[in-house]
Amino acid sequence: RCASFFPGTLPGDVETRTYIFENPPTVPAVFIAADSNSLFNADSGIYVKGDDAWSAMPYYGANYWQDKEIPIFIELMEPGKQKPAFAENAGYSIFGNYSRASAKKSAAITFREKYGKKRLEYKLFPEFPSLKKFRSFLLRNNGSGFSSTYFLDRLASSVTEGLGIDYQRGGAAVVFYNGVYFGLHNIRERSSKYYFETHYGYDPDQIDLLKADNTVSAGDASDFISLSHWLNENYLDDEENYEYFASQVDVDNFLNYMLSEIFLDNRDWPANNVKKWRRSDTESPWKWFLYDLDFGFGSG
Repeated sequence: RCASFFPGTLPGDVETRTYIFENPPTVPAVFIAADSNSLFNADSGIYVKGDDAWSAMPYYGANYWQDKEIPIFIELMEPGKQKPAFAENAGYSIFGNYSRASAKKSAAITFREKYGKKRLEYKLFPEFPSLKKFRSFLLRNNGSGFSSTYFLDRLASSVTEGLGIDYQRGGAAVVFYNGVYFGLHNIRERSSKYYFETHYGYDPDQIDLLKADNTVSAGDASDFISLSHWLNENYLDDEENYEYFASQVDVDNFLNYMLSEIFLDNRDWPANNVKKWRRSDTESPWKWFLYDLDFGFGSG
């Protein structure tokens, strides 16, 4: 990394180049360059436990529990290529829940105008070439399955392809921080409001996206909560009631989602890891989002 410095003036733009002096990786490789103090310093590094962590799992108070984003430079090198597929400034934050306590962290990479580009324009997942503009993506440490296989969640969600259920596409990558190898990760989409911009071209600010307990990830929950109250008081064996329900919920999507979760034997569901969504501008029927299947296939 280099920049120009001259007394009395602001430093020049930082130029970053990555060189591989050994056998290149056989899977996509992600290279992250950042101020080491922002990542690994005991006082300020968001990748480490720091001095204020609790003594018990999941070590609340640790630096990696901070809601903090730092600037980074990120490059992706595809196998067999001589130049990066992309090389951009972006924001970096630690991602996940209890998996933050693992030695290797999940991270969210976010593109913002203050860093440079507002969107990454690249086909991150070659088998889905129509997905080519991303507000953010994840470098996932396998979440709750950190110490086991690195493909179970991806496999479980991908078997639903063609059923009309939304899920996070993904692929394998190795990750380097400031030139140091940090092992295998999964590049994954984020199940945020920007997913619907990437997949459908919808305005992300016109999306209602709710969690299992109806807390809001985006938009508003009031209509879904009202529907839930209505369901508690009305039976669907009445044709008029069913027609109203079918106008509010995409029934085929709901059935396919439920059957998928049951078939996949997800042991961290349905009290957790549920998301449902709709377009708020058109009040389209509610649909469901499949994610976090680390405890699928009866594991955990």
